Amino acid sequence: MPISDEILPLNLADVVFPQDHPRKGQTGAVLAFLIRSDDAVLLFDTGIGEGNQGLDEQYNVVRRSLPAALAQHGVSPEDVSAIVNSHLHFDHCGNNRLFPGVTIYAQASEFEAATQPGYTIADWVRPPNAQYFRLDGDHQLSDSLRIISTPGHTPGHQSLLVKTKRGLELIAGQAIYSSLEYDQIRETGLIPPEAQMSDLEARSALGLIGFQAQRVHFSHDVNSWELTK
Repeated sequence: MPISDEILPLNLADVVFPQDHPRKGQTGAVLAFLIRSDDAVLLFDTGIGEGNQGLDEQYNVVRRSLPAALAQHGVSPEDVSAIVNSHLHFDHCGNNRLFPGVTIYAQASEFEAATQPGYTIADWVRPPNAQYFRLDGDHQLSDSLRIISTPGHTPGHQSLLVKTKRGLELIAGQAIYSSLEYDQIRETGLIPPEAQMSDLEARSALGLIGFQAQRVHFSHDVNSWELTK
């Protein structure tokens, strides 16, 4: 895949976190990202699937169609050549089923975690004809795309470095939650207490800061971070 033209955020849902969630009562966005070059189309995450009424009610899900979001950029599901799942929680892999036969990159440790009861929605992880490529750490997809292992939020969380025509960009996924959090870590070299990161999460977050990306995207924050000085 040559140098990517752009990273396009796709805002696929809004949720309200339930009482048993660390961010209870807060509203959050659910984003996927379209990475497009002249000859290939890749998706980072696929949002929340359909057909689980209990989950929709628990999270007050307001869903937006992934095919419709792609169509706004002149792309159809059939154009997608690969998928990278940051992790396999229900809000990141729910529409994998729309891409039968397309290679899905996930960490082997994450795939194993997703077999545990209550971890995710099993049918969304393993739809018919799902084609997973299981990784063990960092992986160079192409000259312009590198998967970075960032465990902590989940055992096999991963992020994506992308060389674009505007410079090096990073899709952090949920390794760093927001643009504000990223900026605080970058400026101080410290994890803010309110982030409530484990030691493993902190190591992954600090590792991402070290790449010095010019622009950074997040799975649950519609605001990207951009280098301005």
